[in-house]
Amino acid sequence: STAVLAAEYEVNVVPTFVVFREGKPVNYASGVLGKEVLTEMLEGERTDAMRKQMYIKMLVYKSELLYNISK
Repeated sequence: STAVLAAEYEVNVVPTFVVFREGKPVNYASGVLGKEVLTEMLEGERTDAMRKQMYIKMLVYKSELLYNISK
């Protein structure tokens, strides 16, 4: 089921992109991603642009989580 897959791949944010090679996840990112980042994911690279975008999204997610907890 969808819930089982989400738990298996630790999907907490929609959308989440997972790149598989030979049946195994090799790259992942969550949130709205630009064309450059998606291309890098598919090519198997983790460039500085991708790391920066993922880090920013993580900070935003944590900020939203803290805000919701403090309500």
